Amino acid sequence: MMNEIKIDASLKVSDTYITCTNIGRMRFFYGNILGLKEITRYKNNSTVFYDSNTNRLIEISQKKENDSFIIKRGSDHFIMIVEDIFEKKKELSNRGIRIETDPEKDNYDFLYMWIRDPEDNRIEIKQYLLNSFV
Repeated sequence: MMNEIKIDASLKVSDTYITCTNIGRMRFFYGNILGLKEITRYKNNSTVFYDSNTNRLIEISQKKENDSFIIKRGSDHFIMIVEDIFEKKKELSNRGIRIETDPEKDNYDFLYMWIRDPEDNRIEIKQYLLNSFV
C-alpha cells in the first residue's frame, strides 16, 4: 500500500526572499538572464521585487555583512517550472549560464536540472511530465 501524502490546505508558500551582497549583479541575472519582470524596488535600490509568474514574488535584498537580521546569505534553493527543460537548458547555456547538471528524471517523474545565480544560490529548473505527482 502506498503512503498517502497529506497536504495542509491552510499552509501555503508565499514569496521567496533572497539576500545578496551585490544587488546590481543579481538584478541583471534575474531580470536579463532569467527574464523575470521587475515589479518594484526600494528607492535606494537595496531591494528589488520580481514577478515569479506564479502569483508569488521573489524579493532580493542587498544586506551588509554586519546586518544582525541576516543569519546567512541566500537560501538552499528554489524551483522554477518550465514547459521544455531541454529548450531552457539550451537557452541558458547560450546566455552564458553554467548548467550544473544535465536534465534528469527523479522518482516522481519530474525532469530537473540545476543552475546558480551570481551569488551562488542554487536554482532548480523543473519540468512536469504527464505522470508527475503534482
